[in-house]
Amino acid sequence: MLAGVARVECGVTELAQTLVGRQTELDLLERVLEEGCAGSPQIVFVTGEPGIGKSSLLAALLRRAEERGCLALRGSAAEFERDLPFGLIIDALDEYLESLAPSAFHSLETETLAELGGVFPALRSLDPGSDEPTTAAERHRAYRAARELIERLAVKQPLVLVLDDLHWADGASLELAAHLFRRPPRARVVLAVGLRPRQAGHATEAVMDSTLSGSESVHSIALAPLAPADAQVLMGLADQAEAECVYRRSGGNPFYMLELTRGRDQKRGLRSAEDEGDVPSAVVAAIVRELDGLSMPGRRLAEAGAVAGDPFELDLALAAAGLGEPDALDAIDELAGRDLVRSAGAPRRFHFRHPLVRAAVY
Repeated sequence: MLAGVARVECGVTELAQTLVGRQTELDLLERVLEEGCAGSPQIVFVTGEPGIGKSSLLAALLRRAEERGCLALRGSAAEFERDLPFGLIIDALDEYLESLAPSAFHSLETETLAELGGVFPALRSLDPGSDEPTTAAERHRAYRAARELIERLAVKQPLVLVLDDLHWADGASLELAAHLFRRPPRARVVLAVGLRPRQAGHATEAVMDSTLSGSESVHSIALAPLAPADAQVLMGLADQAEAECVYRRSGGNPFYMLELTRGRDQKRGLRSAEDEGDVPSAVVAAIVRELDGLSMPGRRLAEAGAVAGDPFELDLALAAAGLGEPDALDAIDELAGRDLVRSAGAPRRFHFRHPLVRAAVY
């Protein structure tokens, strides 16, 4: 076993957000924790659109894991770091590995250390000759070494490992995650994953689909918008008409709901703000981050679509954006692939993912 494995704080408080209306999901996570801590490795996928509460639910899982005395670690993929091999896995484990004394790894074989050094910068000094795996055989050995490392980390205390935003994971992290899903560590381990399924690429979809078709130890939580009664608790608004207005504008999305509540005009209320199309600055910032990842034709089409209306006719948006048909097809595919727009059920007709998304782009 690895020596000197100590419990660490994983900084989940910054992810914390009031959770209401998610009792069924929390109960499932509690059962998953119980089974995982008892020695039956568990895998759980938490899916949903941006702002629906995936990270908050995963943060709740980490807090409950810490309360049980588990080693709770979290990593998050970043859209603009997809060229960094193993970026998601490094974010989850490397800082903790760096905190351990070198003696903690003495029980690992030299070959295993070399493989791990090619993945984790924190372990590179233990085998200076280690290189990043490039061939299929090298990658497979690295995945097995990472699996063994996780098993050893879970010897002294159960391990809960959260991999958030899997839809943005680099190829190496996705392959390693797939390996762990197919061959779960034989230890007291819970692997929890957060992702936006509508923004996931084909490779991520394939990994998730193949995993969910596996055993009873694999679970899926698809977060839906909050019900009106739960939303009322989250908003805490005494004015029923104002609460209904916020709920209608937010579509039950907790992030949008909270930001609309915080930014409401105390003098005029949300009913007038709704007519004016005001969008909270935090929502605008979140949408801007999504737009920043678009190609220039994609961004132009998004902006033109927001001006054309919601839903909008593709031909009208193309004319406003000044795009030709070939560029248009690529651009609309890009917007749909990022779940900024969705088909409106008629040919060449689309609507934005959420009215606030359209308002923010506009």
